[in-house]
Amino acid sequence: MNKKLKTILILGGAVCALLVTLSVVFALVYMPIVKENREKAQQSQSLLKQFQNEVYNDMQDPEAAAKAEQDNLTILVGRLMDLPDETPSVATVTDHTELAGQPFFANAQDGDKALIYTKAKKAILYRPSTDKIIENMPLSLKDTQ
Repeated sequence: MNKKLKTILILGGAVCALLVTLSVVFALVYMPIVKENREKAQQSQSLLKQFQNEVYNDMQDPEAAAKAEQDNLTILVGRLMDLPDETPSVATVTDHTELAGQPFFANAQDGDKALIYTKAKKAILYRPSTDKIIENMPLSLKDTQ
């Protein structure tokens, strides 16, 4: 066999072996990350469904519904960031156009949830539809004396 042909065959085999090795390494590194992200997404969807069911079941008792929403939002947002050790006040954005002049609500959409922590002086804007924190800023409360 020709020396040039032998060299080409050896290089081709080495390239194939390298590609197979890289594919195996990529699969070993990438697959656990994909699996973990999929599990987190499923967990988020499960928590959101549980939250929706609790709210639906508690619609007869508005106080219980508000408490369930507060508890579930605290769990959902608490997975994304550390929260103050207090119970937040919760508000739902129903018409984001009315809030246009307020920096905290600059990127708000209808359905977003504002969690207000008065003792910690912190406000968080959370979007349940994407499971993301949209805004997080210190709260400036004025004393009324």
